[in-house]
Amino acid sequence: MTRRARQKTAAFEWRAIRAMALAVTPLVGIPSMALAQSDGSGRTWTLSPAASLRQTLTDNYQASSDGESDAITQATVSVRLLGTGSRVRGSLEYSLSSLLYARHSEENDLQNTLNGVGTAELVDNWAFVDLAGSISQQQISAFGPTATDPSLASGNRSETRTFSVSPYIQGELGSLARYEARLNYGVNRSSSFSAANSKSTGGRLSLRGGDTQRTLAWSMSASRDTVDYDSGTSTETDTLRGTLSYPLMSSLVLTGIGGTEWTDLQSPEKKSYEIAGLQLDWVPSERTKLSARYEKRFFGSSHAVSFTFRTPRTVWNFIDSRDVSTGGPNGRSGGITVYDLLFQQFASAEPDLLRRDLLVREVIAIYGLNPNSTAIPGFLTASPTLQRVQSLSLALMGIRSTVVFQATRTSSRQLQRATDTGDDFGASNSVHQRGFNANWSHRLTQQSSINTTLGWVRSTGEFSSQRTSVRSLSAGWTTRLSPRADLGVSARYSQSSGTTQFTERALIANFGYQF
Repeated sequence: MTRRARQKTAAFEWRAIRAMALAVTPLVGIPSMALAQSDGSGRTWTLSPAASLRQTLTDNYQASSDGESDAITQATVSVRLLGTGSRVRGSLEYSLSSLLYARHSEENDLQNTLNGVGTAELVDNWAFVDLAGSISQQQISAFGPTATDPSLASGNRSETRTFSVSPYIQGELGSLARYEARLNYGVNRSSSFSAANSKSTGGRLSLRGGDTQRTLAWSMSASRDTVDYDSGTSTETDTLRGTLSYPLMSSLVLTGIGGTEWTDLQSPEKKSYEIAGLQLDWVPSERTKLSARYEKRFFGSSHAVSFTFRTPRTVWNFIDSRDVSTGGPNGRSGGITVYDLLFQQFASAEPDLLRRDLLVREVIAIYGLNPNSTAIPGFLTASPTLQRVQSLSLALMGIRSTVVFQATRTSSRQLQRATDTGDDFGASNSVHQRGFNANWSHRLTQQSSINTTLGWVRSTGEFSSQRTSVRSLSAGWTTRLSPRADLGVSARYSQSSGTTQFTERALIANFGYQF
């Protein structure tokens, strides 16, 4: 990335972060240097700064067939803001990493990571605004080098930024129904793959009435969604949908779905298509939830199945969906992270969201887990796609051992056939990915633990030249030096075959401190 491009990227990121902060801070009223504050009315905010130093010795710093060695020093500063309150609630995590390459200084870089969501109540019980933002390192092509470590200088990686804002109003129309009117604006930006840049706008008006706990419930909604890609593609979809729900029993609700949508996602001009479907929701307890929806849509059949089951020491998640994806990394959205799994696991043990977050992060630090781990990395697209995602995740918490397993399979194809998008669909109409991560961690003492992770990802296209398979194995030891300091060492081995071939071995040492 050129200096000018990097400056433009940094300016964009900080404008977005500042906008989110300015929208929240006046309503929260928290001192900028406060580590924790409660106003006595249930509002609690915590601010947690941290820093870490990571040293990597690798024999293949670019994850390429040439295999040149290097020593990579990564210094990271981060801040985490969490809060719940009567008017504002949300979380914000931001980190800035400086990467220094001992033998290849031209690769020195800065990497940003951001995950933030929040809701602010602007007018009591009427006007609200939702904010969300993320910055992450994403894989550009499913068939290019798949680096298991973002510090490796892979040319198949791009810093991707996604921000959205959604103001809305909601209220009641007497005793007849509840209404909600919402506007949406979102932007996706990629530092090294501008074809994936897009902007989305839209709005939605919905009405709901009845009570599924006692009798029939109904809903009606009208929406418009527009997506503009920098590559020139522009799509627009209008949807009118109605539902009618009936409780077959206290824990089982059946819903009928009908409507019409007008879209140009599969043709140059807008065409109308009927929507018809059914949905079944089963919630026998707070620990077991099943939702299954089937619809007839303009692209054929659409479905979404999700199942969650947890016990005091296990949590199971299954997702199976087929729907349109209009932006972001294809495939990755289907799987949940290790943090998500453990956050669900401790729902009964700690109902308070802030304390549960601290508990989950404590477990992650003790066992040396990667909170953002997913089964497959996904890839960037420059046009709308039809995506099928199947994902199975589970976590088993023992007295001293923890097992986390994630498996995902995706199948994606371009909705509007085009050859000039610059992404993987320029040469292949469909891309298939499947992979898994299996992690075993064992606590040796109150302060230290060992862990090992086995991963595998395979990507295939329509042609024999589009085949890439990556296997990785890592093992490490983590110890808590003090309540605020952690030290870890690990070793990693990765091997890629097919379209992209390389092997990589690395030794890593990491020191982290929580202020």
